[in-house]
Amino acid sequence: MNLYKKVGYILALLGGFFWSISGVCGEYLFLYAGWDSEGLVPYRLLISGVVLVIYSMLVWKKSTFIIFKNPKDTITLIGFAIFGVALCQYTYFKGISYSNTAIVTAIQYISPALIVLYLLIFKSKKPTVYEVVAVILAVMGTYILSTHLDPAKLQISPLALFISLVSAVSVAIYAILPEKLIIKYSVINVTGFGMLIGGIVMCIICSPWKHIGDVNIKSISAFLVVVFLGTVISFTFFLEGIKRIGAVKGNILSSVEPIGAIILCMIFFKTEFKFLDFIGMALIIATVFILAAGDIKKENDEN
Repeated sequence: MNLYKKVGYILALLGGFFWSISGVCGEYLFLYAGWDSEGLVPYRLLISGVVLVIYSMLVWKKSTFIIFKNPKDTITLIGFAIFGVALCQYTYFKGISYSNTAIVTAIQYISPALIVLYLLIFKSKKPTVYEVVAVILAVMGTYILSTHLDPAKLQISPLALFISLVSAVSVAIYAILPEKLIIKYSVINVTGFGMLIGGIVMCIICSPWKHIGDVNIKSISAFLVVVFLGTVISFTFFLEGIKRIGAVKGNILSSVEPIGAIILCMIFFKTEFKFLDFIGMALIIATVFILAAGDIKKENDEN
């Protein structure tokens, strides 16, 4: 393996791990600094969006804004910003505030299985054996995580479960809605404007200045980690990793996120997990590898 690909593996892995650090820092702000998602998410999106748009302007200059010349693409971008980017980030951190980073991150990883169901229902695309197995494992994993095999006793609050499931749906929207925009324009351009527009909308709706908790060195440091390490840097690393090693391998490596979240929660918050928690998380994470195996088989058959 040459150095170019080795760096790609490292970058994709770091991108996923940085996302888990972001979730844990958000949990710290909620538990110990009196913040909430209405205060964290709007500013996170706004600042990250500004940084990415400025980067896009430096690289692509005037072509950065070409997306707004097409009304249909602009409407799609706004929909992506609200129901993909903003809803995804808000429900993710809101779920963490009601539960913990590891559980919410794991449930969020059922989104690939939701995409399979979407393609079946709305696009009449017959699922492969790999996809059927992935959907079954995702449902089983979520069921085990939330009930510990006793449906009469939810292990997380119904509200936390609902918000986490909405987060998974929004991740699927995040992946599906901008597909044509990304092909037509650049990934950073679309994501940057998605974050910027989503941040503006959330600032209008949430009035984040009313939801800021303690402002000190620790809370500001945690916030900056969420914005830069957990958004700008992680996103850039992950994209560069995919560019070097491909989307399938990149997505497999990004599944380090829930694993990292578990380890960090245990270290910093002394969060206790039961055996069935690990089984449920493992089943959900396994869906990423199964879907990747299906993609690899398809590529080999085509070649």
